[in-house]
Amino acid sequence: MKTMEHSIHTAYLDVIRNAKHYIYIENQFFISQSAGHRDVLNGIGEALFQRILLAHKGVTISPMDPKTSRRGDIISCCSSSSC
Repeated sequence: MKTMEHSIHTAYLDVIRNAKHYIYIENQFFISQSAGHRDVLNGIGEALFQRILLAHKGVTISPMDPKTSRRGDIISCCSSSSC
């Protein structure tokens, strides 16, 4: 069985679970396991979900397409009526 280095994944989970005031993650290619996409085997999305349940407010900003993410893309997305 092939083992994989997972210290960054473990660090993300630890920081998310132990956050006191806020969580700031900047990662252009963030990916996590979700319904219907079981090929990804990390629990960062679930850890964020569980932590948000404990928080009073949550803000998530994510580019629509990481290949075209620029500051203007995020701002125009968030200022549109669909956000």
